Amino acid sequence: MQQHDIPAGWKLDGEGRLVKIENISEQVLEEDALVLQFIEQAKAVHHAMQQLKTALTHTSEAFIAKLVADYGVKRLEKIKGNIDFFSFDRSIRISRRVQDTIKVNARIEAARQLFDQYINVVTQDLADDGVKVLINRAFKPAKKNEFSVSKLVQLLNVEISHPLFRQAVEALRDALETDTSCVYYNFYQRNPQGAYELLSLRFSDVPVLAVSSATPATQTAEAS
Repeated sequence: MQQHDIPAGWKLDGEGRLVKIENISEQVLEEDALVLQFIEQAKAVHHAMQQLKTALTHTSEAFIAKLVADYGVKRLEKIKGNIDFFSFDRSIRISRRVQDTIKVNARIEAARQLFDQYINVVTQDLADDGVKVLINRAFKPAKKNEFSVSKLVQLLNVEISHPLFRQAVEALRDALETDTSCVYYNFYQRNPQGAYELLSLRFSDVPVLAVSSATPATQTAEAS
């Protein structure tokens, strides 16, 4: 049943049944009013944040593309990278951070076999014991048929020039691919001490302002 279909003097309960308002306790009605009042404000804030992020995303990406095309700005060449934007006086900073979710594809088996070949070749070289442990841990599934991406990525950063190892690393690179990318924007203002302070847009991080003894809720109740 739609909200506009509910008869005057009635409310719809959680089971979809009509209940007369006179049969609902005052405490439940007050709780209902509180929730309905603040959900509308929350929706408005959510919509405003959505508009802000959409505008900032499109504007910043267009700005980056223009700088790269017109001026060859190397620091912005990788549009998907992490970038900081500053005001002229450096008092305000907007940071864009990209967090990729990596998944393992079917090529992981080829990479595993190449690493096994490398281990077999250097098995008598005690200097490589640490690397062998790293390889074995990386290719031990954390769950059924699932590998720890973080442990696999560690292998990409190991500096070993052996041709078999380099071949295995390249196969591993092919086995890791970006599944999803999340873009985060953070806003900072420089405080009097010269340090940047985060202007948090997370609801849980926003401090509650001090209010007078007559709070908005009290004023609303008095007005009614």
